[in-house]
Amino acid sequence: AEMSRQPQPQPGTLWHELTVMEQKKDEERRREEEKQSEEFIKKLQQEEEEEEAKKKRDEAASIALAEKLRAGFLREDRERMQQSTKEERASDDDDDDDDDD
Repeated sequence: AEMSRQPQPQPGTLWHELTVMEQKKDEERRREEEKQSEEFIKKLQQEEEEEEAKKKRDEAASIALAEKLRAGFLREDRERMQQSTKEERASDDDDDDDDDD
């Protein structure tokens, strides 16, 4: 209601041209801000995706390392078991030899 009582710039006047130019500048400024906001959001999303991908890579690497360590420990256990079995057999053989004497 207040706006309609104020005088409006008449087409063809300097006032009208300045008003139109100001509106265009405001529109351009708004578009630029929107564009910057969209770029900023895209950048944030990209960073989040990269961070998520990095987490997944780190997690996969941790799992792979754990599996390697586990496999290594299992292999060492197996080798130890085989070694102790060989030693037991050797001592059993020695015991058998002692029995024969």
